[in-house]
Amino acid sequence: MRSEGGYTLVEMLVAISLSTLLVLSIGDFATNSVLGSNQDYNKTLVLTNSKEAVSIVARQIRLARSVQSTNAIEDANAPVGGWSGAAGTGKPLILAVPSHNAATNDVVYIDGFHQSVYTDEVIFYLDSTTHKLYKRTLAATLPDGYTNAAVTTCPPASATAGCPADSDVVDDVANLTTGYLTAGSTTPCTSCSPNNTEAVNYTVTETRTINGKPYTGTYTTVAALRNR
Repeated sequence: MRSEGGYTLVEMLVAISLSTLLVLSIGDFATNSVLGSNQDYNKTLVLTNSKEAVSIVARQIRLARSVQSTNAIEDANAPVGGWSGAAGTGKPLILAVPSHNAATNDVVYIDGFHQSVYTDEVIFYLDSTTHKLYKRTLAATLPDGYTNAAVTTCPPASATAGCPADSDVVDDVANLTTGYLTAGSTTPCTSCSPNNTEAVNYTVTETRTINGKPYTGTYTTVAALRNR
C-alpha cells in the first residue's frame, strides 16, 4: 500500500493564524511608516511657511529707510487711533520704504541734492480674529510728472479695483514678536519705540492642525535697514 502525505486540520489552522499575524504586523509597520513620513512632511511644511513669511518681511526691512512708531500717510482703514508700531508681541511693523517712479522705477527724490526721498509705508499686521499676517501698502502722493509704482491696499473685505486687498503673508499665526536693535546693541528691545532702529528682529510662530494633529513652526530673522 502507498501512503499519501498531507496536512492535518490543526496544522492548517496554525499556518493560517501565523500568516494572519505576519500580514497584520507588516500592515502595521507600513501604516506607521506612512504616518511617520506624513508627520515629518507636515512639520517641514509648517516650518517652511514660517520661514517664507519671515523672508517676505525681511526683504521689506532691508529696503526701508526707517521703522516708524505711527503711520505718516493717512490710512482710512487703519485701526482706531491709527497704527502703532511699538515693539512687542502681535504689534504692527511700520516701514518707510523709498517711493519709485512707475515709468522708470527710479527713486523719487524730494530735493535736488538727492538727500531726501519720498517714502511709501509698508505695514505688516496680525489679524487677531483670523490669525493671518497681512501686508498693507500706503502709497505716497508724488509731485506732478511722477506716478507712484506702489498702490495703496485695503482690508480684503473692503478691497476694490482701485484699492486691491492687502497681501496675505501667512495663515495660522500663533505668535508674532518684533524687536528693535539700535547702533551697538546686540539684544533686541521688545518693549521700546522704533526710534533710531538699525535692524529688526522678527519672529513668526505658525500652528496648523492637519488631520486633527497640531503642528508648530517657529522662524526668526534679524534684518538690517540698508537704506537708512
